[in-house]
Formats: sequence, C-alpha cells, structure tokens
Amino acid sequence: QAARDAIVALGRAIADSGRDGDGKPYYWMSADGSGGEVDDFDEHWGESAYVIAMAWYFSGQTDDDLRAAAMDLLDGLAQHGEAPHIRSFNWQCRSAPLAPYFLAE
Repeated sequence: QAARDAIVALGRAIADSGRDGDGKPYYWMSADGSGGEVDDFDEHWGESAYVIAMAWYFSGQTDDDLRAAAMDLLDGLAQHGEAPHIRSFNWQCRSAPLAPYFLAE
C-alpha cells in the first residue's frame, strides 16, 4: 500500500506541477513545484502520462483531474512524441502502451 500511495502522490505532483504552461512535461521537475526544465525534444510525454495514469488507477479511478491530465499527455504524445534515439524508443515503448491500460474503465 505504501508503494501505491507513493505512486499516487508522484502522479498528483506531476499532474499539478510537472508541465509547462502549454502542457508539455518537464524533463526535470522541481521538488517544490516551482517549475522545471522542459526538454528540447518531445521524448517524455509517455512517461508522465504513465505515472499519472497509475495514480488515477491506484487512487480509486475517481479523480477526474488526474485522468484528464493523463489523457492530455497521451494526446501530446500522439501529436508531438518522438523517439530520436534508441534510449527514447525504449522509454516510449515501456510507458506509452501501459498508460492506457491503467486508464481503461
């Protein structure tokens, strides 16, 4: 249960403070919610969506804001996501397919 609670807390933090004003996920997010660094590329949409999707799932599937944040990031992944090198491809292939699993109703 402690691990699930930690996933929910991290997902909420990313949903609330882990994206720039346009919704793009930060590459590095500050721990105090004061901002972060946006990646020059579009490689990290899927990972953020995945963590937020798990947070929605493990928090009881009732938090509409979490689900909306995850869906927004998945939309961003579909529109902008790129995998310019093998490491990025590996990240996307792990996180992007798993996010919808946790969002299924």
